[in-house]
Amino acid sequence: MAVRRVARVAGRRPIFVRLPIAAQLLLGHVAERLMTVPLIAVAQVHILTEGVSVAAPPADQPPADLAPRTPFSDASIRAGLPEPGGFGRADLRWCRVARHA
Repeated sequence: MAVRRVARVAGRRPIFVRLPIAAQLLLGHVAERLMTVPLIAVAQVHILTEGVSVAAPPADQPPADLAPRTPFSDASIRAGLPEPGGFGRADLRWCRVARHA
């Protein structure tokens, strides 16, 4: 599972909580309105609730210009992580300080 792998690389232990879809949608709406980078989005909930139960048949390799170029390795995960630090007021929309050019 991708979440577990990213958490391992980041040195974190995620907590998984089962919630009804309605609660996830509510959480997504709240997160999108309050956070600059929401931890969960309504679109994510909709994608995950589609309930794929049958695997698609194998497909041909994508064209070279569409094929992934970055491997899902520990090194690429580490390179994509944000700077260490906790969640703070700057992560909330109403607390962001306006930056003037």
